[in-house]
Amino acid sequence: MQFSQQVFDYYLQYITAAWFGRNDLPPEDLSGYKAYVEELKLHLTKHHDEQIFKAALEESLTTDAVDYERYSGGTYPFEPEEVQAIMHYIYQTLWPEAELPAVAPPIKWLDLSVNQWFASKKA
Repeated sequence: MQFSQQVFDYYLQYITAAWFGRNDLPPEDLSGYKAYVEELKLHLTKHHDEQIFKAALEESLTTDAVDYERYSGGTYPFEPEEVQAIMHYIYQTLWPEAELPAVAPPIKWLDLSVNQWFASKKA
C-alpha cells in the first residue's frame, strides 16, 4: 500500500491542530477529541481514504519507525507518548471492532502534497 505522509499528517491535524483552535491545553482525557475524530471520519469518507488511513495508523502504531518528534512543534508541543495515545484513540474510535495487528503490512510513504494525493486519486 502507498500513502502520502503529508496527507497522513493532514488527517491527524483534524485532531491535534483543530483542538487548539479553541483550547489552550489538551483535553483532560482523550474522549475530549471525540467530535474531532467524527469530523475526521467525514473527511476520510469523502476522500475514500478510510482503509489507507487505517493501514497507516496500524503501521505507525506497530513499528518503531515513526518519528513522533515531528509532531512536537506547532501550537502545542506533543510528547511522543501523547501522539501515540491520540493515534490509538483515533483507531479505537473509528474501528471499535478492529484489533491492532501485531505486525502491520508496510506502507510505502510517498512524498506527495495533499493536493497531489487527491489529484492522483482522480486520475
